[in-house]
Amino acid sequence: MRTGSENEFALSYGAGVAFNITRNWAAVLEWDRTRYRFADGRENVDMYSAGVRYRF
Repeated sequence: MRTGSENEFALSYGAGVAFNITRNWAAVLEWDRTRYRFADGRENVDMYSAGVRYRF
Protein backbone atom coordinates (compact mmCIF):
# COMPACT_ATOMS: atom_id res chain seq x y z
CA MET A 1 0.00 0.00 0.00
CA ARG A 2 1.34 3.41 -0.96
CA THR A 3 1.25 6.34 1.42
CA GLY A 4 2.30 9.94 1.07
CA SER A 5 2.18 11.90 -2.16
CA GLU A 6 4.05 12.08 -5.42
CA ASN A 7 4.67 15.36 -7.21
CA GLU A 8 5.61 15.71 -10.83
CA PHE A 9 5.26 18.09 -13.73
CA ALA A 10 2.16 17.44 -15.85
CA LEU A 11 1.22 19.08 -19.12
CA SER A 12 -2.28 20.48 -19.36
CA TYR A 13 -3.78 21.98 -22.51
CA GLY A 14 -7.13 22.91 -23.95
CA ALA A 15 -9.15 25.01 -26.35
CA GLY A 16 -12.17 27.23 -26.17
CA VAL A 17 -14.49 29.41 -28.18
CA ALA A 18 -16.74 32.33 -27.32
CA PHE A 19 -19.79 33.38 -29.29
CA ASN A 20 -20.87 36.99 -28.91
CA ILE A 21 -24.62 37.12 -28.30
CA THR A 22 -24.76 40.88 -27.72
CA ARG A 23 -22.12 43.53 -27.15
CA ASN A 24 -21.87 42.57 -23.45
CA TRP A 25 -22.90 38.89 -23.36
CA ALA A 26 -21.08 35.86 -24.80
CA ALA A 27 -21.58 32.09 -24.64
CA VAL A 28 -18.37 30.16 -23.87
CA LEU A 29 -17.44 26.51 -24.62
CA GLU A 30 -14.14 25.09 -23.35
CA TRP A 31 -12.23 21.78 -23.30
CA ASP A 32 -9.16 20.97 -21.15
CA ARG A 33 -7.03 17.83 -20.96
CA THR A 34 -4.56 16.79 -18.26
CA ARG A 35 -2.60 13.53 -18.13
CA TYR A 36 -2.61 12.09 -14.60
CA ARG A 37 -0.72 9.16 -13.14
CA PHE A 38 -2.95 6.77 -11.21
CA ALA A 39 -2.02 3.61 -9.32
CA ASP A 40 -2.78 1.45 -12.38
CA GLY A 41 -1.13 3.69 -14.99
CA ARG A 42 -1.45 7.01 -16.75
CA GLU A 43 -4.68 8.36 -18.09
CA ASN A 44 -6.01 11.46 -19.83
CA VAL A 45 -8.67 13.35 -17.91
CA ASP A 46 -10.89 15.64 -20.00
CA MET A 47 -13.01 18.50 -18.70
CA TYR A 48 -15.73 20.16 -20.76
CA SER A 49 -17.39 23.37 -19.66
CA ALA A 50 -20.01 25.77 -20.94
CA GLY A 51 -20.82 29.17 -19.55
CA VAL A 52 -21.70 32.77 -20.15
CA ARG A 53 -19.49 35.82 -19.95
CA TYR A 54 -20.53 39.38 -19.22
CA ARG A 55 -18.31 42.33 -20.18
CA PHE A 56 -18.69 45.63 -18.33
